[in-house]
Amino acid sequence: MILRYTQSLVLQLYFRLQFLLRSLSSSTILLATWPGLFNCSGTMEEVLLDQPTASADEWRRALEKVVPCCVVLKVTQTRAFDTESASSSYATGFIVDKARGIICTNRHVVTPGPIVAEAIFLNREELPVYPVFYDPVHDFGFLRFDPSKLQFMQVRC
Repeated sequence: MILRYTQSLVLQLYFRLQFLLRSLSSSTILLATWPGLFNCSGTMEEVLLDQPTASADEWRRALEKVVPCCVVLKVTQTRAFDTESASSSYATGFIVDKARGIICTNRHVVTPGPIVAEAIFLNREELPVYPVFYDPVHDFGFLRFDPSKLQFMQVRC
């Protein structure tokens, strides 16, 4: 189940990138916002063609590092009005601080209202998570879990 959600997340990012490439391929861009990472200008196609490509072994190593940090979030939210029922949904997030047990996810997952949520880790272990912060402007929020309660998996993020 977690692998399915991770694959779905990767596919969503891939399709968003494809859409971005189609919409920006003819415009000139400047990628100098991250010094040392990108230092080039030109069309999107020129910039991408100039970048080195990753081998299958590099992809495997990258996925071995990233996938254990991804979690599935099972969230139940209260109802906004008497005419609506409580909602239950799934979302994804990733561990950004393993020592403190901080998970980054989308803002709409954390919500300003009360939620009951659990994180489902790669080994299918489930732990309760609690809202810490959601940004009112940008699309991110943080949830917290107790890393000492994770019994059968070593978090390596």
